[in-house]
Amino acid sequence: MLSAVQDLDEMARDKGWDFIGAIDTDYTTLRYPGDTNRYVYIGTTGKLLPCFYLYGEETHVGEAFNGLDAN
Repeated sequence: MLSAVQDLDEMARDKGWDFIGAIDTDYTTLRYPGDTNRYVYIGTTGKLLPCFYLYGEETHVGEAFNGLDAN
């Protein structure tokens, strides 16, 4: 997903799109050999996989309020 960010940003600028979210699917595959469709599986029952992408500056104990703590 992270490798697609530049392409998505370029597409958004070219087409005037405004992304508000993304779905990171769990799994995609064919159902049988020769199947031309792709099926999106969003996980198993009761499974929740939240993802967060944080961008900031590294920090250290001496400058604790100048960035994000990795924890």
